[in-house]
Amino acid sequence: MSKIKVVAGDQGATCDMTCATKENSVCVPEAITRINNCETLQAHFKCEGGCLSVSFGEDQPAYVVPTAMRQYQPGACLVNQRPDMMTCGGVHERTRRLCPCQKKRKLAA
Repeated sequence: MSKIKVVAGDQGATCDMTCATKENSVCVPEAITRINNCETLQAHFKCEGGCLSVSFGEDQPAYVVPTAMRQYQPGACLVNQRPDMMTCGGVHERTRRLCPCQKKRKLAA
């Protein structure tokens, strides 16, 4: 298995979209739990609103964009407390996903 690369997605993009467009790769759903922590989020985003580990959603782990309304906690990094909700297809219009991407395997000719 090739190495996982952690990639910061654009606002409102799924990890499937992020991996395909930024890395020509695929999202690895089983690797989301390995990057679901404050340390990894802070290595890719400012997290100026802090790192919150009392959150959950299909779009997490993620960073809430600074332009989000106050109730969404702008600038916060969100650690997902529900591993069963972690997907490559989750998206939210006010967050940027943190995505585990892996190069596509080349098929033998």
